[in-house]
Amino acid sequence: MELVKPTVNPAWLAEKQWKAMPDKMTVREITVVVGIKGFRTQNITIATTLTDPIAFPAYAFADLYLKRWRVELYIRDIKTTMGMDVLRCKTPKIVVKELWMRVIAYNLIRAVMLESTISHGQRRHG
Repeated sequence: MELVKPTVNPAWLAEKQWKAMPDKMTVREITVVVGIKGFRTQNITIATTLTDPIAFPAYAFADLYLKRWRVELYIRDIKTTMGMDVLRCKTPKIVVKELWMRVIAYNLIRAVMLESTISHGQRRHG
């Protein structure tokens, strides 16, 4: 599939970026079926500039999508568990500090869990 650069610069794109874009771009369109347990099966269409189907098979895109989905679920779980679903600080600088403190706390908790697991001779899960 070939995408053609619009003749008019869209309002959301900086003039410099629009001028740097090529006039035409070849993309590969891939439709993958994503079946995640507990969710409706979906057809996802992906447009990519990775056009070589041998080097980049369609199933690899489906695998990447599933990994991304899992990461998003894990992050949502961490945010909820750590009370990060609502940040209470008022300025961006302090919000960053709040996030870092929660990341540090999370990593400390996970380190203690791992240490406990090792000291009790259990296999590590997750």
